[in-house]
Amino acid sequence: MEDQPDAETNIHFTNPLASQSGEEAEEVKLPMKLSKLVSHEKLLENARNYPEMGFDLDPELVSYVRDILLLLPLVHRTDAKRISSEPVSGGSLYDSIVPQSYMHGAGSDSDNTFELDRDLDLDEFVFMAWGAIYPQERGHFLAGVRNAALISSSLLLDPRCIVSPDDISSIISYHDLKTGIKSLDQKERQAIQEEYLDKLVTGRDWLEIEARRIAKQLTDNPQDLDIAKLFAGDLGEIKFFGEIPRSKIIAIVDTHDKHEYDLYRKQIEEETGFILAKVRQFSRKHLR
Repeated sequence: MEDQPDAETNIHFTNPLASQSGEEAEEVKLPMKLSKLVSHEKLLENARNYPEMGFDLDPELVSYVRDILLLLPLVHRTDAKRISSEPVSGGSLYDSIVPQSYMHGAGSDSDNTFELDRDLDLDEFVFMAWGAIYPQERGHFLAGVRNAALISSSLLLDPRCIVSPDDISSIISYHDLKTGIKSLDQKERQAIQEEYLDKLVTGRDWLEIEARRIAKQLTDNPQDLDIAKLFAGDLGEIKFFGEIPRSKIIAIVDTHDKHEYDLYRKQIEEETGFILAKVRQFSRKHLR
Protein backbone atom coordinates (compact mmCIF):
# COMPACT_ATOMS: atom_id res chain seq x y z
CA MET A 1 0.00 0.00 0.00
CA GLU A 2 1.35 3.39 -0.98
CA ASP A 3 2.53 5.61 1.85
CA GLN A 4 0.33 8.64 2.28
CA PRO A 5 1.63 12.16 2.92
CA ASP A 6 1.29 13.32 6.49
CA ALA A 7 0.97 16.97 7.42
CA GLU A 8 2.55 16.28 10.81
CA THR A 9 5.92 15.15 9.46
CA ASN A 10 8.70 16.97 7.66
CA ILE A 11 8.27 17.28 3.94
CA HIS A 12 10.81 16.87 1.16
CA PHE A 13 10.52 18.66 -2.16
CA THR A 14 12.24 16.44 -4.71
CA ASN A 15 13.22 17.64 -8.18
CA PRO A 16 10.80 15.95 -10.60
CA LEU A 17 13.15 16.48 -13.56
CA ALA A 18 15.73 14.17 -12.00
CA SER A 19 14.09 11.08 -13.49
CA GLN A 20 12.71 12.72 -16.63
CA SER A 21 15.69 14.47 -18.22
CA GLY A 22 15.93 13.84 -21.93
CA GLU A 23 12.33 12.71 -22.25
CA GLU A 24 10.15 14.30 -24.90
CA ALA A 25 7.06 16.12 -23.69
CA GLU A 26 3.80 14.34 -24.39
CA GLU A 27 1.08 16.06 -26.37
CA VAL A 28 -1.06 18.20 -24.11
CA LYS A 29 -4.42 16.85 -22.97
CA LEU A 30 -7.29 19.36 -22.86
CA PRO A 31 -11.07 19.24 -22.41
CA MET A 32 -13.13 19.35 -25.60
CA LYS A 33 -14.25 23.01 -25.70
CA LEU A 34 -10.81 24.41 -24.87
CA SER A 35 -9.07 22.04 -27.31
CA LYS A 36 -11.06 23.62 -30.13
CA LEU A 37 -9.56 27.01 -29.23
CA VAL A 38 -5.95 26.03 -28.46
CA SER A 39 -4.22 23.00 -29.96
CA HIS A 40 -0.96 21.48 -28.76
CA GLU A 41 0.83 23.22 -31.62
CA LYS A 42 -0.76 26.54 -30.66
CA LEU A 43 0.50 26.18 -27.07
CA LEU A 44 4.04 25.54 -28.34
CA GLU A 45 3.79 28.54 -30.66
CA ASN A 46 2.60 30.69 -27.75
CA ALA A 47 5.68 29.68 -25.75
CA ARG A 48 8.01 30.64 -28.59
CA ASN A 49 6.45 34.11 -28.60
CA TYR A 50 7.45 34.85 -24.99
CA PRO A 51 10.45 37.23 -24.99
CA GLU A 52 12.15 35.16 -22.27
CA MET A 53 12.69 32.34 -24.76
CA GLY A 54 14.97 34.63 -26.75
CA PHE A 55 17.16 35.81 -23.87
CA ASP A 56 20.88 35.13 -24.29
CA LEU A 57 21.66 33.40 -20.99
CA ASP A 58 24.19 31.00 -19.58
CA PRO A 59 22.56 27.52 -19.72
CA GLU A 60 24.16 26.57 -16.40
CA LEU A 61 22.49 29.46 -14.58
CA VAL A 62 19.13 28.67 -16.19
CA SER A 63 19.53 25.06 -15.03
CA TYR A 64 20.20 26.14 -11.43
CA VAL A 65 17.14 28.39 -11.39
CA ARG A 66 15.01 25.65 -12.92
CA ASP A 67 16.12 23.27 -10.17
CA ILE A 68 15.07 25.75 -7.49
CA LEU A 69 11.69 26.35 -9.13
CA LEU A 70 11.02 22.62 -9.19
CA LEU A 71 11.48 22.49 -5.42
CA LEU A 72 8.76 25.09 -4.83
CA PRO A 73 5.33 23.53 -4.30
CA LEU A 74 2.21 24.46 -6.15
CA VAL A 75 -0.48 25.84 -3.82
CA HIS A 76 -4.20 25.08 -3.96
CA ARG A 77 -6.70 26.82 -1.69
CA THR A 78 -8.89 24.33 0.15
CA ASP A 79 -11.35 24.05 3.02
CA ALA A 80 -9.83 20.70 3.95
CA LYS A 81 -7.91 20.54 7.22
CA ARG A 82 -5.93 17.38 6.63
CA ILE A 83 -5.20 14.55 4.22
CA SER A 84 -7.18 11.49 5.23
CA SER A 85 -8.58 8.31 3.77
CA GLU A 86 -11.44 8.43 6.26
CA PRO A 87 -14.00 11.20 6.95
CA VAL A 88 -12.91 13.46 9.78
CA SER A 89 -14.62 16.21 11.73
CA GLY A 90 -14.24 19.62 10.11
CA GLY A 91 -13.45 18.45 6.59
CA SER A 92 -10.80 16.28 4.97
CA LEU A 93 -9.14 15.59 1.65
CA TYR A 94 -10.07 12.11 0.50
CA ASP A 95 -8.51 10.43 -2.54
CA SER A 96 -7.80 13.47 -4.69
CA ILE A 97 -8.31 17.16 -5.38
CA VAL A 98 -10.96 17.53 -8.06
CA PRO A 99 -12.11 20.33 -10.38
CA GLN A 100 -15.23 22.31 -9.51
CA SER A 101 -17.20 20.55 -12.27
CA TYR A 102 -16.89 17.30 -10.28
CA MET A 103 -18.48 18.78 -7.17
CA HIS A 104 -22.11 18.99 -6.14
CA GLY A 105 -23.35 22.55 -6.61
CA ALA A 106 -20.33 23.61 -8.67
CA GLY A 107 -20.61 26.86 -10.55
CA SER A 108 -21.84 29.06 -7.76
CA ASP A 109 -20.36 32.50 -7.16
CA SER A 110 -18.82 31.27 -3.91
CA ASP A 111 -16.46 28.84 -5.66
CA ASN A 112 -15.32 31.41 -8.24
CA THR A 113 -16.62 29.31 -11.13
CA PHE A 114 -18.79 31.24 -13.58
CA GLU A 115 -20.56 30.79 -16.90
CA LEU A 116 -17.52 31.91 -18.88
CA ASP A 117 -15.41 29.28 -17.10
CA ARG A 118 -17.86 26.61 -18.18
CA ASP A 119 -17.98 28.01 -21.73
CA LEU A 120 -14.21 27.45 -21.98
CA ASP A 121 -14.16 24.20 -19.94
CA LEU A 122 -12.05 25.93 -17.27
CA ASP A 123 -14.23 24.29 -14.62
CA GLU A 124 -12.59 21.01 -15.67
CA PHE A 125 -9.30 22.19 -14.13
CA VAL A 126 -7.88 22.40 -10.62
CA PHE A 127 -6.31 25.84 -10.13
CA MET A 128 -3.07 26.49 -8.27
CA ALA A 129 -0.61 29.26 -7.55
CA TRP A 130 3.15 28.82 -7.50
CA GLY A 131 5.34 30.35 -4.80
CA ALA A 132 2.35 31.58 -2.78
CA ILE A 133 3.65 29.95 0.42
CA TYR A 134 5.40 33.22 1.24
CA PRO A 135 3.72 35.58 3.74
CA GLN A 136 3.12 38.49 1.39
CA GLU A 137 0.77 36.25 -0.55
CA ARG A 138 -1.71 36.03 2.35
CA GLY A 139 -3.28 39.17 0.95
CA HIS A 140 -3.48 37.69 -2.55
CA PHE A 141 -3.99 34.06 -3.59
CA LEU A 142 -4.53 32.80 -0.04
CA ALA A 143 -6.82 35.67 1.01
CA GLY A 144 -9.81 34.43 2.99
CA VAL A 145 -8.66 30.80 2.89
CA ARG A 146 -7.32 29.14 5.99
CA ASN A 147 -5.82 25.98 4.50
CA ALA A 148 -3.48 25.52 1.57
CA ALA A 149 -2.67 22.22 -0.09
CA LEU A 150 0.98 22.05 -1.09
CA ILE A 151 1.27 20.01 -4.29
CA SER A 152 4.28 18.56 -6.05
CA SER A 153 5.58 20.76 -8.84
CA SER A 154 6.01 17.59 -10.92
CA LEU A 155 2.49 18.38 -12.15
CA LEU A 156 4.07 21.09 -14.34
CA LEU A 157 5.63 18.32 -16.41
CA ASP A 158 2.34 16.48 -16.87
CA PRO A 159 0.62 16.87 -20.29
CA ARG A 160 -2.60 17.79 -18.48
CA CYS A 161 -1.03 20.97 -17.07
CA ILE A 162 -1.35 24.38 -18.74
CA VAL A 163 -0.49 27.84 -17.43
CA SER A 164 -1.49 31.43 -18.06
CA PRO A 165 0.26 34.48 -16.58
CA ASP A 166 -3.02 35.72 -15.08
CA ASP A 167 -6.55 34.65 -14.25
CA ILE A 168 -9.15 35.31 -16.93
CA SER A 169 -10.95 37.58 -14.45
CA SER A 170 -8.13 40.12 -14.93
CA ILE A 171 -9.29 40.52 -18.54
CA ILE A 172 -13.08 40.29 -18.38
CA SER A 173 -15.55 42.07 -16.11
CA TYR A 174 -17.38 40.29 -13.31
CA HIS A 175 -20.66 40.73 -15.19
CA ASP A 176 -19.29 39.05 -18.32
CA LEU A 177 -17.80 36.22 -16.27
CA LYS A 178 -21.28 35.49 -14.95
CA THR A 179 -23.13 35.78 -18.26
CA GLY A 180 -20.58 33.96 -20.42
CA ILE A 181 -19.37 34.12 -24.01
CA LYS A 182 -22.78 35.01 -25.43
CA SER A 183 -22.61 38.42 -23.74
CA LEU A 184 -19.17 39.38 -25.07
CA ASP A 185 -18.74 41.90 -27.84
CA GLN A 186 -16.01 41.65 -30.48
CA LYS A 187 -13.55 43.73 -28.47
CA GLU A 188 -13.95 41.51 -25.41
CA ARG A 189 -13.61 38.33 -27.48
CA GLN A 190 -10.43 39.73 -28.98
CA ALA A 191 -9.12 40.51 -25.49
CA ILE A 192 -9.68 36.88 -24.42
CA GLN A 193 -7.88 35.70 -27.53
CA GLU A 194 -4.88 38.01 -27.23
CA GLU A 195 -4.50 38.30 -23.45
CA TYR A 196 -5.47 34.76 -22.43
CA LEU A 197 -5.60 32.12 -25.17
CA ASP A 198 -2.51 33.48 -26.97
CA LYS A 199 -0.57 33.36 -23.68
CA LEU A 200 -1.53 29.86 -22.58
CA VAL A 201 1.42 27.45 -22.57
CA THR A 202 2.19 23.97 -21.31
CA GLY A 203 3.39 23.60 -17.73
CA ARG A 204 6.75 22.37 -19.01
CA ASP A 205 7.23 25.46 -21.19
CA TRP A 206 6.10 27.74 -18.36
CA LEU A 207 8.82 26.26 -16.16
CA GLU A 208 11.37 27.21 -18.81
CA ILE A 209 9.92 30.71 -19.27
CA GLU A 210 10.01 31.43 -15.52
CA ALA A 211 13.51 29.97 -15.14
CA ARG A 212 14.78 32.19 -17.94
CA ARG A 213 13.01 35.28 -16.58
CA ILE A 214 14.58 34.84 -13.15
CA ALA A 215 17.98 33.94 -14.63
CA LYS A 216 17.85 37.20 -16.59
CA GLN A 217 17.04 39.09 -13.39
CA LEU A 218 20.04 37.47 -11.70
CA THR A 219 22.27 38.23 -14.68
CA ASP A 220 21.28 41.90 -14.54
CA ASN A 221 21.44 42.07 -10.71
CA PRO A 222 23.69 39.26 -9.44
CA GLN A 223 23.46 40.52 -5.85
CA ASP A 224 19.68 39.96 -5.81
CA LEU A 225 19.55 36.43 -4.39
CA ASP A 226 16.72 36.67 -1.88
CA ILE A 227 14.67 33.56 -2.61
CA ALA A 228 11.54 35.01 -1.01
CA LYS A 229 11.77 37.97 -3.38
CA LEU A 230 12.74 36.07 -6.51
CA PHE A 231 10.36 33.15 -6.24
CA ALA A 232 7.35 34.38 -4.26
CA GLY A 233 3.92 34.65 -5.78
CA ASP A 234 2.62 35.59 -9.21
CA LEU A 235 4.45 32.76 -10.95
CA GLY A 236 1.41 32.22 -13.13
CA GLU A 237 -1.97 30.54 -12.73
CA ILE A 238 -1.36 26.79 -12.88
CA LYS A 239 -4.22 24.68 -14.24
CA PHE A 240 -4.46 20.89 -14.11
CA PHE A 241 -7.05 19.05 -16.19
CA GLY A 242 -8.84 16.48 -14.05
CA GLU A 243 -8.13 15.05 -10.62
CA ILE A 244 -4.89 15.58 -8.72
CA PRO A 245 -4.12 12.30 -6.94
CA ARG A 246 -3.41 12.29 -3.24
CA SER A 247 0.11 10.98 -3.92
CA LYS A 248 0.96 14.43 -5.33
CA ILE A 249 -0.25 16.28 -2.22
CA ILE A 250 2.70 17.12 0.03
CA ALA A 251 0.82 18.61 2.95
CA ILE A 252 -2.05 20.79 4.11
CA VAL A 253 -0.81 24.01 5.72
CA ASP A 254 -2.83 26.18 8.09
CA THR A 255 -1.97 29.66 6.79
CA HIS A 256 -3.30 31.27 9.99
CA ASP A 257 -0.90 29.28 12.15
CA LYS A 258 2.32 31.29 11.93
CA HIS A 259 4.46 28.52 13.44
CA GLU A 260 3.18 25.88 11.01
CA TYR A 261 3.22 28.26 8.05
CA ASP A 262 6.78 29.38 8.70
CA LEU A 263 7.91 25.79 9.31
CA TYR A 264 7.05 24.72 5.78
CA ARG A 265 8.50 27.91 4.33
CA LYS A 266 11.75 27.22 6.23
CA GLN A 267 11.84 23.66 4.92
CA ILE A 268 11.45 24.92 1.36
CA GLU A 269 14.33 27.33 1.86
CA GLU A 270 16.50 24.59 3.38
CA GLU A 271 15.77 22.32 0.42
CA THR A 272 16.67 25.08 -2.04
CA GLY A 273 19.65 26.34 -0.04
CA PHE A 274 22.22 24.03 -1.61
CA ILE A 275 21.24 25.06 -5.13
CA LEU A 276 21.07 28.71 -4.10
CA ALA A 277 24.64 28.46 -2.80
CA LYS A 278 25.67 27.23 -6.26
CA VAL A 279 23.90 30.22 -7.81
CA ARG A 280 25.83 32.57 -5.50
CA GLN A 281 29.09 30.87 -6.44
CA PHE A 282 28.18 31.05 -10.12
CA SER A 283 27.23 34.74 -9.78
CA ARG A 284 30.51 35.67 -8.14
CA LYS A 285 32.44 33.90 -10.87
CA HIS A 286 30.49 34.80 -13.99
CA LEU A 287 28.12 37.71 -13.45
CA ARG A 288 30.25 40.55 -12.15
